[in-house]
Amino acid sequence: MTDAEEWRAGFAAIEVLDSAFSEARVTFTDGSQVRFVHRVGQRQAQVEVRGLAEHYLDRIGFFRLNAKHLQIRLLDGTTWEARFRP
Repeated sequence: MTDAEEWRAGFAAIEVLDSAFSEARVTFTDGSQVRFVHRVGQRQAQVEVRGLAEHYLDRIGFFRLNAKHLQIRLLDGTTWEARFRP
């Protein structure tokens, strides 16, 4: 199973936390969460609620968050994406 397939299997929800689309929270099926922040000069992802999120966070190579999407490039080279607008 690829990292992206694991993300799809564990993904439960995503919530954008601000109108600038610079913060978002991903919730996994066990209730654990990763918070993403992407602003000029700041890019970070961190576990907010422990559980599966810790495993998924360790698989992230790079991410981008904007009004269009949250796109994550995983360590095995696959990508996972949540689109916000068409």
